[in-house]
Amino acid sequence: ELLDLRNIDSENIQLNDTQRARLSKELKGLKIEITHSQIPRKYRVCNLTRRSAQLQCFPLQLENGQTVECTVAKFFLDKYRMRLKYPGLACLQVGQEHKHTYLPMEVCRIVPGQRCLKKLTDMQTSTMIKATARSAPDREREIRNLISKADFNNDPFIKEFGLEVSTRMMETQGRVLNPPKLEYGTRNARTFTIPSQGVWDMRGKQFFQGMTIKDWAIACFTPQQSVKPQDLKNFVDRLTQI
Repeated sequence: ELLDLRNIDSENIQLNDTQRARLSKELKGLKIEITHSQIPRKYRVCNLTRRSAQLQCFPLQLENGQTVECTVAKFFLDKYRMRLKYPGLACLQVGQEHKHTYLPMEVCRIVPGQRCLKKLTDMQTSTMIKATARSAPDREREIRNLISKADFNNDPFIKEFGLEVSTRMMETQGRVLNPPKLEYGTRNARTFTIPSQGVWDMRGKQFFQGMTIKDWAIACFTPQQSVKPQDLKNFVDRLTQI
């Protein structure tokens, strides 16, 4: 989904520069665990190689002390008798960059339960808001349900310390603040407006004191093939008529 890949099961699948940069941004700093060794090891991703596993080389020290250049694909074939399924994909560089530790992506698995420190996408932000933006009664029911399932008072450790957790919610005093008034200007007099359900109704009203904007500009960040110059001109013409 992130890279919009097609024919993902093809052995000849490769990443272009845009896909590689996007994937590198997402994977940097994440912890991964290897799947090709009986010894469980975890690493932190520091980069994504520009070359594929069949082209990416690293200095390999032989048993006789000689150092030779070896590709990642050949190393896995010789050491683990493992022929890579996706030799055309880039490798994960893990640990410290100067140590040249490269791992094929197909032998790596992202460690679950990691905290996400990156900016969420629009879809992820929308999903998070839907999951957290709940009414007070719904949130109260959820909290009571969690407390009931936790059953703290039957926990042996809590009993050992002589503690008891109340199942009643704490009550606090509160007050409702009056909404601020907005003063508008009309042709004949000035009027005050109080918002209704958090919204100020601007219909039929004018600003208290209008200002004239002498110098202004419009920046369009849409690709040129998506917006024609005439469309921008029409937008400006209508904007000036408001």
